[in-house]
Amino acid sequence: MSDVCRRSRHAVINASVLWRWAMADLSRVGSVERFKLYIERSAPCKIRVSLSAGPSDIEAQSLRALDTDCVARVAALYIRFASRQALDTMLHPFRNVAAPSLSILDIRNSEWCKGTADPVIDLSVLNAASLWGLVLLGCICSPHIPDSMRSSLVHLRVLHSAALHDMDLWASLFEDSSSRALRSLTSLYLDWCGRIPLSHPLNRAFVSHSLTHLSLELYGQTEDAVMHILTAFTMPALTHLSIHNVHGTHISAICNADSPFSRLPSLKWLAFINTLGDSRIRNHNHIPITRPLHALAKLTTLILINQCFTARILSDLFGPTSEPCPFLGILAVWPLDWDVDEVYGVLREVVRCKRSCWPEEVPVLGLSPDLYARAFWEENTVEVGLLKDVAEFVDITHHKFSFAK
Repeated sequence: MSDVCRRSRHAVINASVLWRWAMADLSRVGSVERFKLYIERSAPCKIRVSLSAGPSDIEAQSLRALDTDCVARVAALYIRFASRQALDTMLHPFRNVAAPSLSILDIRNSEWCKGTADPVIDLSVLNAASLWGLVLLGCICSPHIPDSMRSSLVHLRVLHSAALHDMDLWASLFEDSSSRALRSLTSLYLDWCGRIPLSHPLNRAFVSHSLTHLSLELYGQTEDAVMHILTAFTMPALTHLSIHNVHGTHISAICNADSPFSRLPSLKWLAFINTLGDSRIRNHNHIPITRPLHALAKLTTLILINQCFTARILSDLFGPTSEPCPFLGILAVWPLDWDVDEVYGVLREVVRCKRSCWPEEVPVLGLSPDLYARAFWEENTVEVGLLKDVAEFVDITHHKFSFAK
């Protein structure tokens, strides 16, 4: 038995693929030693590195295990910091060192909610020509992005950052005429921090001919502010738009207006997603949708997740007096608990009364567990699927959600 255990231990130690995620909390005793062990045993595989540190002082030599050869193997780097010193220390091994494998950089400020100024990340010191995914929370990158990174960066997420109000910065990153434009960017997620005043000059900030996926976190914005933000985007190639944490009144205002959708002629996938739940977003006045999606001639997928007054929105969009959206193929609905029965009634009428009016068939219905459990769907030939988890809609880059049949 001891011989078997010895051989098994030897096999595990020498299996480099089992040691490819090296994590270290630089403010905890013993964490760095374990980190070094993972670095050593993972060679020669590419690795993911996760570094974190609290506000206490940390020493730069703690990361001496990340030599040049190790940096070249890092494919993903996750940093959680609570002070500027900690951030500089954790980025130090990567300064002006070739990191040809680095494809994901995720930097998050754990003190973002305390009102301090956003630290500026100078990406020009990172030699990461293959970087395609960048996540910044409570911090922001300087506009001096290396040419190699501008041509490789595909996904950008900016969360809880006051820098979203810096229109000069965003204009330099998105205007096609700018030498600093992110020309390869196709996916953008913005979490707006604080209310946007209507006088804010957003009209020239977001102009892109390459962006195809856009997610906007707009919690706390007024209806007028939401419209102000949406009209700032002129993106003719955009195919997927996800708007997070707005309520029914916002949706009505967006659908009834001309400008947002007229600027997005290629839009195929539209989602309104409330991840905060019933207790935080609920309004008591439904504004009828009078011009339901007429501007979206190419729309194939519509998603309503945890929205107040989902039943009334669906009735406005697909009721007896509405015109069906000609290319709509998927309608995904996850209503709030208090709205399930009414939503079920509306969808049932859509199936019963509107079938002959749709150019092709009634769209495939993606339903929450409470809706999916109703017996009506088994008695009719409409195709339905079970939505497994609201979380699968949160990241728009994984938009090809699946139904459990």
